[in-house]
Amino acid sequence: MKPNPRAGLAFILAMILLGGASPAAAARHDRGLDCGGTVTESVRLTADLRNCPENGLVIGADGITLDLNGHRVDGDASGGGVGIDLEGHRGVTIENGTVRDFGEGVLVLDGRGVRILRVVSLHEEHGGILVDGGRDVTIARSVVRRSGAGIIVTRSNRVRVTANRVSRSAFGGIPVFGSRRVLISRNTVTRCRTDMGIGLVSGSSGSVVRENRVSRSGAGIVAADGAAHNLIAGNSIHRNDSGVVLDVGTHDNRVLGNVIGRSAFEGIAVVGSDRNLIARNRVIGSGQVDPAGGIVVIPLPDDASQTSDANRVVGNAALRNLGDGILVGESRTGTVLRANRAYRNTELGIAAAAGTIDGGRNRAARNGDPRQCVGVACQP
Repeated sequence: MKPNPRAGLAFILAMILLGGASPAAAARHDRGLDCGGTVTESVRLTADLRNCPENGLVIGADGITLDLNGHRVDGDASGGGVGIDLEGHRGVTIENGTVRDFGEGVLVLDGRGVRILRVVSLHEEHGGILVDGGRDVTIARSVVRRSGAGIIVTRSNRVRVTANRVSRSAFGGIPVFGSRRVLISRNTVTRCRTDMGIGLVSGSSGSVVRENRVSRSGAGIVAADGAAHNLIAGNSIHRNDSGVVLDVGTHDNRVLGNVIGRSAFEGIAVVGSDRNLIARNRVIGSGQVDPAGGIVVIPLPDDASQTSDANRVVGNAALRNLGDGILVGESRTGTVLRANRAYRNTELGIAAAAGTIDGGRNRAARNGDPRQCVGVACQP
């Protein structure tokens, strides 16, 4: 079993709670905006701002557009300051340019109706784009590379993160903390090696993660720390340490119709989590480093009292995984297995502990263990 995928989350949350740098508003010069300038009306940037020692630009009014116009707002790479700082304003659009080498690339604190469109954020010490306490915020068609974390959403409601590209973040591609009704859709997240590609944690609920491509990261998609009533559907998740992880304390989530391939460890892992639906997923070739298997529903390895209860595993295909195709550990309230297919896995097709509920129509064939299934009946 892979180590707990929450390992890097405490660092991100601690950094968020420390807060970003406080902007020092500067008067606007006649010749245009300089580093630290406050934007109080819609403006189109006409030149790069380079080597800003603290903040880049500060949004100072509601209902305006900051069009970077292909230009760059550049920090001094000291790890501090904010590239574009928006605090408490509504109806603002930030678009069409690059921020780089700050503590935070773009910070939206308590913003409403904010849009961040076609922004490139590079080499930020903490977050490429951070939304904290926001409502009705859209982040779309933007790029974040080589930042502490990519796109961070915390304590927010109704945020849309769509069609972005995030790569090489140290501590998570798109982590969501304590937020509700977040849509994460059609993003590409890759090479976030030390943490999760996409995460719903700290009680995040009512959110949708769909049609994303996640690859070569720690865990592909994670729900943890009380995340509940979320949908993870139609994603392509390949060559991560683990594919989808529902970690301790999550409940009532749906993992539907995802394609998960060549994970180093498990394809889908439900660990100490209850009443989740795992349905119509295809898990192929997982266990490349450790033969952990395709789909596992198990207690927390370090505390068997943290069982995974009343989950439903329905209509999945577990194919050519190293280990068992589907493994169900002991629980207090049985997990239901129904209409799953397990073919050509190196150990059992399905291994189900006592108390598992056999919903029927499970199939298994050509697996490494000649028994094919234990704990439920299987047809070829």
